[in-house]
Amino acid sequence: MDRTQCLCEVAVNFGVSVSTSQNLTKGYQEFAGVESSVTTKVKGVVSTKHLTADDFNDNYKGDKDIYIRVWDNTDLVVPASENGAFFVTTNTIITPNQTLSVCPEDADVSDAICDPKVPDMCVDKVFNLGHGVSTGKCVQSSREGVHTCQIEGWCPVEKDDYPLKKNRPLFTDTKNWTVLIKNSIRFDNYNVRRRNIIEIENSSALRDCIYDPDHNPGCPVFVLNDIVKWANEDYDSISQYGGVIGIDINWDCNLDFDIKYCVPKYYFRRLDDPKTKIAKGWNFRYADYIDNYRTLYKATGIRFVLLVSGSAGKFNFIPLVIKIGSGLGLLAITTIICDIVVLYLNKGGKYYKDKKFQYVEQVDNQYTDIMATNLRQRTTSDEQSNRLTDD
Repeated sequence: MDRTQCLCEVAVNFGVSVSTSQNLTKGYQEFAGVESSVTTKVKGVVSTKHLTADDFNDNYKGDKDIYIRVWDNTDLVVPASENGAFFVTTNTIITPNQTLSVCPEDADVSDAICDPKVPDMCVDKVFNLGHGVSTGKCVQSSREGVHTCQIEGWCPVEKDDYPLKKNRPLFTDTKNWTVLIKNSIRFDNYNVRRRNIIEIENSSALRDCIYDPDHNPGCPVFVLNDIVKWANEDYDSISQYGGVIGIDINWDCNLDFDIKYCVPKYYFRRLDDPKTKIAKGWNFRYADYIDNYRTLYKATGIRFVLLVSGSAGKFNFIPLVIKIGSGLGLLAITTIICDIVVLYLNKGGKYYKDKKFQYVEQVDNQYTDIMATNLRQRTTSDEQSNRLTDD
């Protein structure tokens, strides 16, 4: 083997060895998926008593008192418990004292606009975006100079705009609230259980800690504003129409080491598209009922979704043998790669090709010459034998 091909094979062997060593990274381990459960506990208080009548839109000034008060997590975390998620209200529309009766449909429902001079305009009409069933009458709406069809349903109907001017959110101070995330996981194959809460004797340490990825990564208590910031969003902006923030909890554990090193890592991202123009954000409605009355709430806010992933690896002889075998198999391609490089990508390829291969035509010519020589020798031998016989 000449020096060029030797160097080629050394280089290829080195490359294959490197790739094989990368392939063997944790190749000696058998892996198991994670089973998980997550619960959350949000805490905080916010006051809107600093608001004045000038902060409210004109159609809310009569109801402003129901917005100016102290709110806690029981008021604004709705529902109180979700599976793998929690919701914090950042803005709301409250429609108090609704009863089942008749009233004008909302003037923003375009199908409900009517002319009292046109008879039967509201008869048998169905409003897909309305709040009730049409009674067939055309009446004055809450908006001056606008008539709408009368409906039977929960009255008065909900207002279509938010309480504060310029759609400012009511509860931006919820950014300072905290959430305790309790994540319990299990690697079934190895019967290993872990929590994201470090076992310590002093419980006050948990009560006083705040998560920080650099200085306190083991604390399970998070500030809501920090979560949104780490998702590259602004809390005040997302509070206006709401949104969905993902909290990824990843467990990547090597069980060949001490179990204390099996700890989670947290990642944060926004899940909904903030650039959408239609049906943007996150909101829903719920109601509190008392006798024949109800108070309707349209809650806008941030939904935090917790997503748990991970795996655990532990030494196992079988995957180790398989990985080593596959690595050795890669070495078999060394000669093929070097042949391609030396014969086709090298300037002296023709020289190496002449040295490496013996062409069939040359072999045939040599074989023909040998056969002809043998035939001549045999013919000469036969002739000599015949002469001796004749003599």
